[in-house]
Amino acid sequence: MPADREREQGERIQKLLDELEGVPPASQHDYLTERCPDPELRREVLSLLAAEGEASDYLDRFAQGMLPALATPPDPRGRRIGAYRLLRLLGRGGMGVVYEAERADGQFEQHVALKLLTTALTGTEAHDRFLVERHILAGLGHPAIAHLLDGGVVADGTPWFAMEYVDGEPIDAYCDRRQLGVRQRLELVLQICDAVEHAHRRLVIHRDLKPANILVTSEGRIKLLDFGIAKLLGAMGGSGAAPPTRTGQPVMTPEYASPEQVRGEPLSTASDVYQLGILLYRLLTGRWPYTLGSRHGGDIARTICEQTPTRPSTVVFRETQEPSTPAAQAVVDEICRVRHSSPARLRRQLRGDLDNIVLKTLRKEPERRYGSVDALAQDIRRHLDGHPVTARRDTVVYRGRKFLERHAVGVTAAAAVVMVALVLAGLHTWRIQ
Repeated sequence: MPADREREQGERIQKLLDELEGVPPASQHDYLTERCPDPELRREVLSLLAAEGEASDYLDRFAQGMLPALATPPDPRGRRIGAYRLLRLLGRGGMGVVYEAERADGQFEQHVALKLLTTALTGTEAHDRFLVERHILAGLGHPAIAHLLDGGVVADGTPWFAMEYVDGEPIDAYCDRRQLGVRQRLELVLQICDAVEHAHRRLVIHRDLKPANILVTSEGRIKLLDFGIAKLLGAMGGSGAAPPTRTGQPVMTPEYASPEQVRGEPLSTASDVYQLGILLYRLLTGRWPYTLGSRHGGDIARTICEQTPTRPSTVVFRETQEPSTPAAQAVVDEICRVRHSSPARLRRQLRGDLDNIVLKTLRKEPERRYGSVDALAQDIRRHLDGHPVTARRDTVVYRGRKFLERHAVGVTAAAAVVMVALVLAGLHTWRIQ
């Protein structure tokens, strides 16, 4: 294939993949059929979409080691671990399984989420990380962080711990199902910032801030979960140093990883600031901030490290640029609907301050991001209160506009009084003449 044609086809594939990010899986085939009449190109796009699932969970597969022992665990109902009786499986990850459990020793009634290391991983790096997670949770005490209740070791030496049971749903699903507007989503992000800042003050970086690890209760309260790949900055006090990385493989969720995380460089709290930026971007736009040519892990890593993020106020509306289709417009309409907004209003809400706040969190260089999660939260609060934000260059015009926005009623009333006074003065002068 000639180089020009190959480049052109690659650009078309990239555009289609980017468009499909906001299309529900059940509608992707119909959307692609309408947008792309070329069957060969459709097959290529569909194969890349199939690879996306592999790219997003390849690190979990590595952590699990593809061990036969990590098959779906048997029905846990009735099994006793410590003082708890297992009720049902809640989920599983790279290091272990999480069950809903209840207190079974008759002392008092209590529901917990009980996390148990996969037996086959005892004595491995995953075992060390499991103990670090338990140690970290024991040192955290914040209402927006699921807290540790108990822990121990079963007869075969497998460690476990029980933590607060959270009846909630991932933050992105919670926001969309309730059609929360931009302000409401930002207020939830402020709760997350408060929890992450609490962890940072205790020298803990989470390293895996994504919707699946951030639940929202029916009362609208945030609960931050899963410190399984969290890192302690410095010594661990009485429990010794953090476990060494025996495999040399990065532990992360690729789509939420910071550039320095992807490159395997030393991490700081700035990495969590970056991940909060990705989360904020997703909540505001329903999109990922980058454009991918393929969904393979290596391409994701290069994109994160090299590509400039698209401004939030423009990313949502790329599908409606010429030439547009009804299906493309339907995607934008759905994004706006679940944000209780219209395309014009959502673009207006994101343009300016929120563009600058989000893009500052996503700087490639850690030192160019917000200096702390608290600094990010302060800028979000300034935006919500109508004050100038630090992420935007300060000018007299900008400060004046923000003042007018904050005091629109008072300024309008004062202007009306001045106009009336001028009119009366003019009439008085006219009468005298």
